[in-house]
Amino acid sequence: MQYRIFMKPHSISFFIYLVFMFASNARADVDVIRDEDFIPFQAVMTQDYQAEAASLLLGERVVVLRPLSADSIRVEVPRKGIFTLPVAVTDVGIEIERVKQSTDSNFKQIPRMALFLTNRMISGESGWQNRLPVERVHGFDRWILLYGDAQAEDTRAVVKKANAYYSSIPEQARMRTALLYMDVVGNKEAIQSIAEAFEPSIQCMPGYLSKGYSRSLDHIDATREFPQLVEVAPSGRILDHVGGVEAVSIWFDKQ
Repeated sequence: MQYRIFMKPHSISFFIYLVFMFASNARADVDVIRDEDFIPFQAVMTQDYQAEAASLLLGERVVVLRPLSADSIRVEVPRKGIFTLPVAVTDVGIEIERVKQSTDSNFKQIPRMALFLTNRMISGESGWQNRLPVERVHGFDRWILLYGDAQAEDTRAVVKKANAYYSSIPEQARMRTALLYMDVVGNKEAIQSIAEAFEPSIQCMPGYLSKGYSRSLDHIDATREFPQLVEVAPSGRILDHVGGVEAVSIWFDKQ
């Protein structure tokens, strides 16, 4: 036997109204800094929007790089670029509420930075040869990214400093801390020469990925000297950013 549910026209309108009101309230109440751990990896545009250099369309998917303020996010749009958007033009608020209210006992919250970097990080213990196990990446709650050119002496000096810092912190803290070298040039041979010279304890990204991710993570500040160090929250929100060998060295000394 089949059952059909019939709704009167005014009932359908009321149902649509309720859905609209729920979505509007979710967008109005969202604070992506307060709820940064629940931000989805991807979002959908809920309306057309004219960004800095491109028109984004209703229904278009965007990758959420990080929160910028309570009501704005930084996103990457395939084939269009990287933009700043108001949260209200996306379904981020709705997705945050959905995750917060989930009753799924199998649900596991994975740090957003791990979603970007799982299977892309090479371990220091392997001399920058083998990928870091997924469970190790998912266990990081502190994320430090070091950007440089492996051929430059300043970069090599800072990697040496980073290695010394990483080796000095207690093992329990080290297991929770990602300290990742990213080569902006993506020079495989130069990266390997650093590994051979310093026997690194920090992590690295392979040359062919380093160059691309150095751009797509949108951390590089063109007004600062290299090497650059960026510390981010698990959500991707930038906590600190320094540039130049002296500033980066001082940063490590202060930790």
